[in-house]
Amino acid sequence: MSILLDAIRTGQLISKRDIYYIEPEFFRAQYIVNNIIDDLACTIGVNRGALNVEAAGKGLVAGNFRLIRESQVVLDAQSPTEDTLIPRLKNGDEIDISRIRWVMVIEKEAVFHRLARSAYHIRATGGEGILVTGKGYPDLSTRAFLRKLYDVASTRPTPLRFYALTDGDPHGMAIMSTYKYGSVAQLHENARLSLPRLQWLGLRVSDIVAVPDEFGDKALCPLTKRDRNKILAMLQNSPVWASDGPEPQWRVELQRMLMLNFKAEIEVLYEHTGGLEGWIDRRMFRQE
Repeated sequence: MSILLDAIRTGQLISKRDIYYIEPEFFRAQYIVNNIIDDLACTIGVNRGALNVEAAGKGLVAGNFRLIRESQVVLDAQSPTEDTLIPRLKNGDEIDISRIRWVMVIEKEAVFHRLARSAYHIRATGGEGILVTGKGYPDLSTRAFLRKLYDVASTRPTPLRFYALTDGDPHGMAIMSTYKYGSVAQLHENARLSLPRLQWLGLRVSDIVAVPDEFGDKALCPLTKRDRNKILAMLQNSPVWASDGPEPQWRVELQRMLMLNFKAEIEVLYEHTGGLEGWIDRRMFRQE
């Protein structure tokens, strides 16, 4: 508590990692610090930012937007092929996304870099967009940035479209669910960080099964024991995947994976007709 009080009094931002290294013998492990901070924030009824605790940023973004703070442009992301570390937002920040028509949340960093290097966010058939990756499960800064885009877009006459591009496996689908609905570990933060209009672009196992001649025999990978256990846990324990839950098509896709014992990885689209970019163009058009 004294560490947090000092940070609040001085206005200094401190990370969970910093806190751990102040007294590593006392805390013993990083996850203990993480749990203490999250429990404290939940008990008080504030987010971590109010405690002056921030996570080390890991999310990346590429797209034509401007971050405005106190009437000054503090970030102008206009490079067609360069990505930017997702900034930590402050109260009162504004984001100019006037030229943007869609936002794509990408599970894998390598896929994000491939699309960013090809400037897909500039030359997509569906117009200019923003690419975002949390490099797997997202940190709070990435989720807060996306929610800010969502809130800004809600004031526009033409709604911004939000898509998720993940592997067709239980881990990719769980990551997508974290973006859309939140996580159990951050229950007290989920309402302000969720993305209710997030649509799953793919990749689904059913996308491959529907056109086997286009992808070949090696397009699907067998599920591991860990995959199967995770699917069963998701179907049995999470309200998102329940039979009466909000995502019946997601549930069906998980059940299909179990039945077929296969999963699909985004990289299979690299060799598909038109490549990954062509597949995304067609799928976006279908979901408009």
